[in-house]
Amino acid sequence: MKVAILGSNDRAALVTVRQLSLEPSISEILVVRHSKKRSLACVSKHTSQSQYYDFNQRDPELLIEQLKRQQVDMIIPINDITSLFVAEHYIELNQYFKLAAPKPQSYFRAIDKWSIHQLCDGRLLKYPQSHLVEKDREANEVALEENDVYFKTRYSVVYHDDQYNKYAVKKLTQHQDKLSFLHDHLARTDVICQKQLIGTGVGLNVLAHNGDVIALNQNERLHQPKDGGGSSYRQTSTKIPCELAEIAAKITKDLVWSGVMMIELLQTENGYYLIEINPRFWGSLALTEFCGANFVRNLYRQTSGLELLPSTQKEVRARHLLNDLKWLLKNLSVANLTDFVMSPLRVISRQEKYDVEQLSDLKPAFFQLAILSEQVFRTISQKLR
Repeated sequence: MKVAILGSNDRAALVTVRQLSLEPSISEILVVRHSKKRSLACVSKHTSQSQYYDFNQRDPELLIEQLKRQQVDMIIPINDITSLFVAEHYIELNQYFKLAAPKPQSYFRAIDKWSIHQLCDGRLLKYPQSHLVEKDREANEVALEENDVYFKTRYSVVYHDDQYNKYAVKKLTQHQDKLSFLHDHLARTDVICQKQLIGTGVGLNVLAHNGDVIALNQNERLHQPKDGGGSSYRQTSTKIPCELAEIAAKITKDLVWSGVMMIELLQTENGYYLIEINPRFWGSLALTEFCGANFVRNLYRQTSGLELLPSTQKEVRARHLLNDLKWLLKNLSVANLTDFVMSPLRVISRQEKYDVEQLSDLKPAFFQLAILSEQVFRTISQKLR
């Protein structure tokens, strides 16, 4: 079996490649990059070959021919752009390859950040107080309130100006910044304006088949960026609350979901709120695999019709070393510095793990340093101009 990973998001793709290398039935792993630059997964010793494909062409026939020449048997989309591409061309691709991806009907419901309010019952799960601004409206005509703080596009990825554009959520407090966001995005897509919510982010990682949860995993954030975003230091939750298990089961059933997804929630004093659903592998996938959840291998096995491996929730801590260094510099204290310096000793004593750095596959760790050096050089050059 030859598997093609579509997209090359650094950590998720790297973990996927490493886990698939453990499958006896897989002979080769091909990484098809969505960017011309190589990523961590491309240099892993477990990757047989990496090559570039311009997904912006939106031509499945070109990709089909490229993969047929490589004698690929299965496709696993790894990021938002390639997941959308596969969903848009599911019928054509499914004629030639096994697709480790959700059915299009389920996928398009999941990625709609506005319509997912229909998955909320208002009791167990709520939707944040928000209002939708439809595409092509004039920004100055939109009635904005001071408590409209979070601004996001209805879809994370939108095809516009002959390319896939990825959009992030913005927290905005200044009225002019809010108008600028609306002005910049309303020509391309609908925008959701969401009221301020105070709480703690919760991510539910799900592997499912035809609406039934096969495995459920939750990670706790130990180091959280002040402005939001991914956590650089996390630990597994060995026991998932019944409420969260019920929420995961309900969403999975309503979507008739097959495959993997990450359900992003916010836990507040008034209960859980549904923020969005990511229908792909997540940034903290390494920790999920370290605890024995076997999401990657079981997604492959599920698609291949093979017997699934057991899924466990062992207590593990994992650190994305470079991102955690950035977190430390923004949260500098004696306690935080001591914790960071002691980390290698805890790795040696197996009290925690690193996402990227592995003795059995060292090249991605060195390549990560090269990427960081390039980013630092570019930043310094821009400031000197």
